[in-house]
Amino acid sequence: YTWGLGDFGVLGHGSTGSEWSPVKVPLKPTTRANSFSCGRRHTAILTFLGELWICGSGAAGQLATGRRDSETSFTKVTFAEEISQVSCGIFHTGFVTRSGKAYTMGGNTFGQLGINSKKSS
Repeated sequence: YTWGLGDFGVLGHGSTGSEWSPVKVPLKPTTRANSFSCGRRHTAILTFLGELWICGSGAAGQLATGRRDSETSFTKVTFAEEISQVSCGIFHTGFVTRSGKAYTMGGNTFGQLGINSKKSS
């Protein structure tokens, strides 16, 4: 369930509308959420199977879709490994795989991706 300000599609309900009470997120019936992270412009859901679903603004590449478009519905991130943790910032996202590898993506103006440059990725 998500609610609040819906800018950029951050609630994952298929629109940019705001919700003032909890609304069920439309995921596949077999998808079981394990945890989530909310940034200012995007939201991520991590499933028990290690899948990452994400929505909201992709302007800086923080959605890991390979595009810089917004997603108003939760979109599955294609990744070869199972993911165990995720965290959303304002313009960036980081996650850790079950094998312990860390990945970051998105805006990097202040070096927040930790890749020894200030280039967004």
